Amino acid sequence: MNVDTDLDVAPEVTRDDARDESMHALLLRLAGSLPDRVLTDARDALAAGRRLEVVQAVAFEAVSQPLQLDADEIAALREELALSGGDIDLGLALEELRGERPPTPWQFLSDLPTTQEELVSMVLPQDRTADPVDLLDPIDQALLAAASAIPTVRAVWRAWRMPSTARPWQDPLRVVVVSVDDTSDALPATSAQLRQAMVEAGDDEAQVEVCWAGVEAPHYQTLARSSGSLLWAARPATPVATARLFDGVDPVRGPWFATNRPVVSDATERDNLLDALRGGVVIAWSSAAMPDILAPDRGDVVPMHLRTDGTWLWSEAVGYYLEHYGLEPDPQLVAHLTGGGPVEPLDEISVHRALVHLCRPDPDAVVWSPSGADDDPVAPADATSPDAVAPPDPELTPGAGPEGGTRRSVLT
Repeated sequence: MNVDTDLDVAPEVTRDDARDESMHALLLRLAGSLPDRVLTDARDALAAGRRLEVVQAVAFEAVSQPLQLDADEIAALREELALSGGDIDLGLALEELRGERPPTPWQFLSDLPTTQEELVSMVLPQDRTADPVDLLDPIDQALLAAASAIPTVRAVWRAWRMPSTARPWQDPLRVVVVSVDDTSDALPATSAQLRQAMVEAGDDEAQVEVCWAGVEAPHYQTLARSSGSLLWAARPATPVATARLFDGVDPVRGPWFATNRPVVSDATERDNLLDALRGGVVIAWSSAAMPDILAPDRGDVVPMHLRTDGTWLWSEAVGYYLEHYGLEPDPQLVAHLTGGGPVEPLDEISVHRALVHLCRPDPDAVVWSPSGADDDPVAPADATSPDAVAPPDPELTPGAGPEGGTRRSVLT
């Protein structure tokens, strides 16, 4: 089942389950913009099959605020009003709201800090799936007991939404993001069921955002997930590795590539590696760039985004130096990308765990490591001129390597 959260709703869609999914997707998009109580009541009504009540409440609130809506959102509301026999005039009033809605001002934390010092850590995501359940508070325990009993649930995140600067008197709000697989046809009911479990445990303000696994979630849910704690997942965590970019770093002169760094001179092999590198998901985007250490005159041209495939993390710079100079990436990363062995599924679970690995690195991890036990890198003789290890032509010429081989030393 391919679910489009962009709400491209066709007029002929009249099946109840399809209309429920459209309304559910709409409520996901409006979360954080609608008042929490309006959103909660709308989801409860949707779970009970009262779509007219949902659409009229949401449309009335949007007109009353007023809340800017895009064309797809207006079309979805107007269509449901028409199909459910709602107020046509209310639908016409929605047209006045057409515009770009500003981003919601919320900040999410993975846990509530008890001291100012803890706040620094709480802004970072966590993976608590290996923690004993009794370390969680009673509300989270009730949530997980209910969620783990639902076969279609794939993962559960919990974040704390902090008050905006415009409403500093508000208390932090528990926001739960749940990922369900594509066999689920009861997302509104799942949302209501999990919220009820937390209400019975003592939190009647908690919000539950149920999203389809493998489908890009709206910004609000993505932000809560990426800043929150992964409390439960259908599969255990696997180690995440970080690819080495440089062969060494001098505390004064900076990073360098070894003179014996292998070069991929076969164009097909290089292109296949580049495709695999570009297939990773960007989990840390940067508008800044770093200098090309092999051609400093180029300026700051090396991208610094970080990508993952769920098992490895690597810098966009890895692809840059492969594309422009043919420098082979970390051999263990190459073996992973080309080995054809089992890999961690690339989904919201593995992306979150890679993000945790990035934000909370192992303090004992080795940052700079040699290529292999029998292939120690040889530092350039003149570390003050790292570009001395560049090929004669900065742009790699396919087939420039020795006959019968696909790799050559950087220095020829």
